[in-house]
Amino acid sequence: VRRCRRRRRPLPLPAPGPAVGARLPRSLRRRGPRLRGNGRASGATAAPAPPRPAPPRGDRPPAALGKGGRRGWPRPPAGRWGARGGAAPAGPRPRPPFSLPSAQLVGSDGGLQHRLAEAILREKKNFKISIHLATSLPLPPERDHLRPRIDLVAFMIDIKSKYSLKNVEASLAYVDDSFFLGKVCFLVTGVGRVNCCSVEMNAIQNLGEVYCSPVLFCELEVEGSQVATAQRLLRMLEICAGHVPGVSALSFSSLMRNCADD
Repeated sequence: VRRCRRRRRPLPLPAPGPAVGARLPRSLRRRGPRLRGNGRASGATAAPAPPRPAPPRGDRPPAALGKGGRRGWPRPPAGRWGARGGAAPAGPRPRPPFSLPSAQLVGSDGGLQHRLAEAILREKKNFKISIHLATSLPLPPERDHLRPRIDLVAFMIDIKSKYSLKNVEASLAYVDDSFFLGKVCFLVTGVGRVNCCSVEMNAIQNLGEVYCSPVLFCELEVEGSQVATAQRLLRMLEICAGHVPGVSALSFSSLMRNCADD
């Protein structure tokens, strides 16, 4: 009986270098990166980024961080910053900018103030304004952070009342010096009844000269004079707020005082 032994044939070893034009077997091929149209490899990986420094751990462990925080980075304390960490720190908020021209009427007669304010608001204008009323100065400091910027202060003096003149003289001490550069005027009411005059006109004129401010005479109980006064104050407010290019409040106030002297 002839016995046949099964011999194992050794696997062929790959050549040290493929010949020109030779093709490697599929099992020995290496799939390389494919090139796009711009010449960049689609399968190529970017260079490894430098190691990032270890983040500060803070007081709380990273596991205690809630949703939205990265592990290892402490979340800002609640109440000081906003939910996203981009809000301003807590504390007194800065005064918001107010772009509306604002006028302040100061006088002891509240009825005349309301009439004049309503007449100013009824006038046609291309911008919005705000009118504030006060019997005397200084204003209460509780709502100081909510008050807008005042562009014009009009002191109302009733020639029938000596108290109105004393009230204005006492209130002038609380006005900043910068307002006397064209942003203050004296409004004298009741000039149509000279027989009932209790205030000397020289005292009012001297008040305007001392504070370098124009003095306007009007009769608010007459509709025509009331409308004319409202138009003049509205024009002054527009100039003091800077809505008229090329005309400053100081030059307009000087012009009004020169015309009154003439």
